Amino acid sequence: MALTMDREAIAATSKRRALGRDAIAVAVIFVLAAAGYLLFPENLALLTRLIAIALLVLSLDLVTGYCGVATLEMNLEPSLGSIYFDESRTGPASELVPEWVEQILAAT
Repeated sequence: MALTMDREAIAATSKRRALGRDAIAVAVIFVLAAAGYLLFPENLALLTRLIAIALLVLSLDLVTGYCGVATLEMNLEPSLGSIYFDESRTGPASELVPEWVEQILAAT
């Protein structure tokens, strides 16, 4: 029971940290948008595309983090971002992908 409570406390703390991190990311996007507008007022189409892509990336992070969408990293060696994935597999793709496909098909 104590272990369950600790897990719940850790999950709540990590969600608050993630929310703060996301709020900072949105603020950075708006600051960069304002700076881009002031520096390049004649190229607003490019700035609009950049802001749209930045918000898309942020929303993808929100969906995977809060909705529980499983994420998988497959790479030749562990990357610095491995901690942000639910599962990380290392090795050549010619070996990893067939194993992963077999695992998915066996689970369904």
